[in-house]
Amino acid sequence: MIDWLVADQSVSIEVQSIDAGWYKFGPVLIINTLDVKFDESLPYDFDVERIKISIDFWNSILERKLLVDNLILDGVQIKLPLSPFQDADEKDPKLASPELTRLLDVFFRQLTHFELTNSNLRILTPAGEEKIIHIPEFAWLNQGNRHRGEGWAYINDDIDDNNLRIMVDVTSAKHDLTNVSGQIYVQAENMSLSSWFEKVLFKREGLKQGALSFESWIDIVSNKPTSALLKLQPSAFTWTSANLQQNLNIWGGELEWQLTDAGWQLDSRDLALVTNGIVWPPLDLQVRQQGNELFAFVNQVELSKLAPIVALSRHVDEALFNDLKTLYPHGLVRDIKIKIPMQDWTQLRYQLQVEDLQLQSWQGFPGIDNVDIAVTGNLNSGKISIAMQDAVLDLTQYLDQNIRVNQFSTELTWQRYGNTDLAGTFSRSGVEIIADKVFVDTPELVLDSQFLLDIPTNAAPFLSLAGDLTLRDASKAYYYYPTAYMGETLIDYLRDALKQGHADNGQLLWFGEFANYPYSQGDGIFQTRLNVVDAEFKFDPQWPSLTELQLALLFHNDDLFMSSRNGNLGPLALSRVDLQLPNLSDVKALGIQAQFKTTGKQAKALIDLSPLPEVTAALNSLQVSGDITGTLDLVIPFTDDDQVTVKGEIDLVDDSIYLPALALTLTNVNGRFKFADDGLLSSRFTAKLLGEPLDINFSTVQNNNDYQVNVELAGRWSSDKVMAQLMPTYQQYVSGDVNWKGTLNMRFPEQGFNYEFDVQSDLTQFELDLPMPLEKLASQDWPTDISVVGNDKQAHIQLNSSDILYFSGQVNYADDNVALIQSLVQIGNADKLLISDTANAIVVNVDNIDIAEWQLWYGGLPDSEFDVSSAVEPLSSIKIAVANTIYYQQPLDDLTITATKGYRNWGIELKASEFNGSVVIPDIGNINIDFDYLYLPDLVLPSDVIDDAAQEAKATTLVWQDVPGFNFNCGACILGEINLGRTSVEVTKSASGLTLKALDIDMEHSTVAMTGRWFTDAQGKQATQLRGELKTKSIEEFMTGLGLISPLAKTPAEVDFRLAWQDQPFDVDVESLKGNATITTQAGRITNVSDKGTRFLSVLSLQSLVKRLSLDFSDVFNDGFPYSSMQASLQIADGAINNKDFLLNSSSGKITGNGYIDLVTDTINYNLSFFPDVTSSLPLLTAFAVTPTTALAVFALSKLLEPVVEVITELKFNVSGDLENPVFTEVKRNQKAITVPDKLINAAGPKRTRNK
Repeated sequence: MIDWLVADQSVSIEVQSIDAGWYKFGPVLIINTLDVKFDESLPYDFDVERIKISIDFWNSILERKLLVDNLILDGVQIKLPLSPFQDADEKDPKLASPELTRLLDVFFRQLTHFELTNSNLRILTPAGEEKIIHIPEFAWLNQGNRHRGEGWAYINDDIDDNNLRIMVDVTSAKHDLTNVSGQIYVQAENMSLSSWFEKVLFKREGLKQGALSFESWIDIVSNKPTSALLKLQPSAFTWTSANLQQNLNIWGGELEWQLTDAGWQLDSRDLALVTNGIVWPPLDLQVRQQGNELFAFVNQVELSKLAPIVALSRHVDEALFNDLKTLYPHGLVRDIKIKIPMQDWTQLRYQLQVEDLQLQSWQGFPGIDNVDIAVTGNLNSGKISIAMQDAVLDLTQYLDQNIRVNQFSTELTWQRYGNTDLAGTFSRSGVEIIADKVFVDTPELVLDSQFLLDIPTNAAPFLSLAGDLTLRDASKAYYYYPTAYMGETLIDYLRDALKQGHADNGQLLWFGEFANYPYSQGDGIFQTRLNVVDAEFKFDPQWPSLTELQLALLFHNDDLFMSSRNGNLGPLALSRVDLQLPNLSDVKALGIQAQFKTTGKQAKALIDLSPLPEVTAALNSLQVSGDITGTLDLVIPFTDDDQVTVKGEIDLVDDSIYLPALALTLTNVNGRFKFADDGLLSSRFTAKLLGEPLDINFSTVQNNNDYQVNVELAGRWSSDKVMAQLMPTYQQYVSGDVNWKGTLNMRFPEQGFNYEFDVQSDLTQFELDLPMPLEKLASQDWPTDISVVGNDKQAHIQLNSSDILYFSGQVNYADDNVALIQSLVQIGNADKLLISDTANAIVVNVDNIDIAEWQLWYGGLPDSEFDVSSAVEPLSSIKIAVANTIYYQQPLDDLTITATKGYRNWGIELKASEFNGSVVIPDIGNINIDFDYLYLPDLVLPSDVIDDAAQEAKATTLVWQDVPGFNFNCGACILGEINLGRTSVEVTKSASGLTLKALDIDMEHSTVAMTGRWFTDAQGKQATQLRGELKTKSIEEFMTGLGLISPLAKTPAEVDFRLAWQDQPFDVDVESLKGNATITTQAGRITNVSDKGTRFLSVLSLQSLVKRLSLDFSDVFNDGFPYSSMQASLQIADGAINNKDFLLNSSSGKITGNGYIDLVTDTINYNLSFFPDVTSSLPLLTAFAVTPTTALAVFALSKLLEPVVEVITELKFNVSGDLENPVFTEVKRNQKAITVPDKLINAAGPKRTRNK
């Protein structure tokens, strides 16, 4: 058989050994290690490790020929370095070699069937690579020209997991076994690709799981595949990429390949892919060969799904893998079209669109998102259209912030260029990118530009760009500052500095190589011009912002210039502002120059907001108001070691300066001063203070521990004009000019301030119109010094004027409330009386002083415009010593008054030759007033003083709550004409009112006792109640003791009264007056004295009655009207006094009366009747006889006739009208005839002598 195989062939066969035996039903032939040796010119190999031939023994006998029951070839190694899929017309001549033909004839015709086990087939792939197909088991069946096979195969060493099920059904040509047609079926179920991936993938990635399932059918015609169908079954792949697990799932789909008239075409259908749990969008693939061109089309691919798969490729090296990992691409690539000339791949053309592209920043390329791109071109030129909506550019490598893009659009054209020199070599090459329009719209700005970017191969890129720029929000401009050139320090500064503003119609220009920026050699230019409207620039955190700027901003290469013709610096209005930031890449400081015309108040407000404590302290001490002009120059360093420097000038024209330390205001200030960050520079001013001219010269010094201001002042002032400004109510007391000079030295340490203010004047030409000893004439020289030493919390004030007047005081004002807490006022030579440990004291020590004049002066003062009760601490001591004085005609000798504030009380000692007393005024409780004696007999208060006091009392609304309780005791009191004798008063105070517990006056001849109340009644009104009694041995002496003239001579009497009214005790409200009174007297006489000065009885016109009787009956009443008793009771209601029982008894008759007195209307209506007792005496009879007669006539008549006489028995009078001037009228005279008593007749007859 072997000989037959190799007969006539250039091939030999070597067999190692042959074994034979009987196996079950027939003989078995085993050939061990069969090696077929082809001619060296034929690149074939065919080796069999073991051939087992089972003979069909019985059928061979019956058929009389050798029949093989089964043929098994184990360990076959076939090398067929030819592609099995070659067109019959393009068949490799090697396939027609007789050696191969004979071998094929044996296996495809001579053998009906055979099996291959543990075999390998080496073939060439369409790419020309040798591939080994492992065949663990394969059965072959030949039926004439039809050949079928079925078995398993795998393409790597993993036999268990990579088996492919293969079914072959082909038909060979009748005479050509190398020309076959039919179908091949290949099926895989969970075929593991792990081992294969480990060989073909990049080492950094490891396929943890790769199981592929599919079915495929391949149609072959004349040895050439004409179509193929691959039907994918659910498959899964898992691997690690960038330390993250990646998953790819194939849910299904088909790939169909088929020949076409022009070539071939590969199409996909219903591909369903899932990456990391996310379903791919529908994917359609098509690859088409048409003639010499290859076309490819992909409908859409999601980059984020594709990137992990691409990273598996061995062709993606480590660098590219890291780039892909950094870029982390996302986006949908659509309508990918590629045209490749198969003869010249460099003529490749492409077209695609990318929607919603997202890339992370990479090698200077900005991170982007939400970008749409359309790309067309070839390998040498192309067009790129880019559009972005609501995208974010990651430019943090160049800029401070990511840039959010509202809209971006451009169309770029690019092309490679190459220029050659005369020698034919390239002298210049590169890529040129041109954009006729680039539109960028961000929340911060809008840019409409065009550019040309030249990227030479061997030179730096060169940019030519021009555009229009709109800045929407200047506060975000720092987003676009290049960090590489400007540095983080400057960008951080500008981020916080430019707070707001917007600009239209800006321009952007760039011309030059990137590498040469900032073009210090003049080899390029970069400019940005903006007119920023309503800009705000915060140049320093400790200064207020520059606001409302119309800012002309220019970036020129490495410099930044800004200027504005107006603006505000905090409260300060500016007329011009210039800012410079030179050399942005190494900027040291910001320079600001400003001009302003403003007010002092606004300038002060600016300094208060600035970090200039020295200048702030200076301007706090010199507060300017009014319009001012000036300049301001600031240098803001960008290093922590350097300080902000400030300087400038201020011009004052007719302005005002307030000196708070002295509470003084300078007006009409003219001059100039300079300032710097270390304070004010010296200058000279003219001004007015209180309307008077003033010369000022000041300088400032910065010491180690404080800031010092020194001011020299001088002026010649009109005193009355100054007083009109300060205290107009006292203007009348001063006149003349005051020539003075002074100094003011202020120091401002780190906290607070202190100062010294000194003024000197001789007060020549100055007049002071005050009572002695403070009266000053213009001719007198009173050297006067005023010194004020203080700080921001308190001040000590001292005035010394020619040993006449001295004042020393301590003033506190730390809490903005001015308070005089300690003071001393000295008038005269008071050194011996000076009390050093008192808070506020007044000391007076003079030879003579007119107290009444001072009292009159004080009473003549108008109401004060100032309430100093809260600003001045109460006095603690008053000492007055006067050698002699006169008080309202009352001489006082050796007068001393000492008032001292003790523990919870004031103690006052009053001493003079004329009195000795003390007063104790406790904080709580009754005031105690005690006089051993009070002897002022010459005291005469002028009527105007009394009237003024009465009017003042009426004008004063006094309530009992304002009156303290008091005790008054005087051992012997004489006040002018009033002799009160021993007097005591006790008034107590409670929550319900004042109670007069006792008022007792003991005048030796008279006593007065009184009690009462002063309270608030049920109607809430002030009310008074009094009850008292008077007992006197002589009304005449009592009245005389009160300085009054009494019409009642002697007359012991008792008066008891009860009164009440609504008002204070010192102001009787007659409309509410009510009460009662009784009057009882003993014998006395109504004299014919004038009623001037007393109205005791004139109200009832008793004196008028007596006068009338004296005129009509002068013989009887010429010496007055004696009486034996008098009595009356009064009832008082609503201001009306009613009386019905007035009775006066006398030996001459009696007087009765009744009527009323209305105190509300000041009217009276009172009736008086006199009943003469004509029978009591002959004079009365004769006085009241109707016909005037004499006693003798009476006697004669009685002898001639009956003793009957017509007499007046009653005289009636009426008193009515105004109380001030009542009308006294005789109303009626009643008369009748009476019989003359014998006693009167006998008394009237001639006396008989004893002789007769």
